[in-house]
Amino acid sequence: MAYHPRTIAPGPLMSLRHVSMKTYRVSFDATMPEPDQLNEAMAWITPFIIKKPPFQHAHVGFAILHRGVERDYLVVCYWANHNECLTQVAVRDRDADGHWRLADNESFCVWDMQIMAFERDQMVKHVLTPAQPALTGYLGLHLSIDGKTDGH
Repeated sequence: MAYHPRTIAPGPLMSLRHVSMKTYRVSFDATMPEPDQLNEAMAWITPFIIKKPPFQHAHVGFAILHRGVERDYLVVCYWANHNECLTQVAVRDRDADGHWRLADNESFCVWDMQIMAFERDQMVKHVLTPAQPALTGYLGLHLSIDGKTDGH
């Protein structure tokens, strides 16, 4: 499969176990995941993340709902332990029963990593570098990409 840009659209700011989560929607085609799908996925994964408070917690993170070719992916990342990005991935096969499950042999992909790179840079700029972390600055910025190409 050849690489082609995918649309990356910011979603609403959500709260997940006292963590302010920036959200993103990604799709392999023009059918973007709906906001209610994001709400459903986030509700499903809540019991599986942030079970034990980490050493140091910034109380911010991001989540990606990605409509892949055969299945949907939910990638949830939150910042903890000074400079770590704790991550949990869930998957839903669209041709089966349609239920979410924790990833087994699946993970995030190159399009998700594009968001992760942006989020890493914003974390360094707004939270890790300044003497006074600016969480509102971090939470106020999203990556947005129009994945349309010239016919590819």
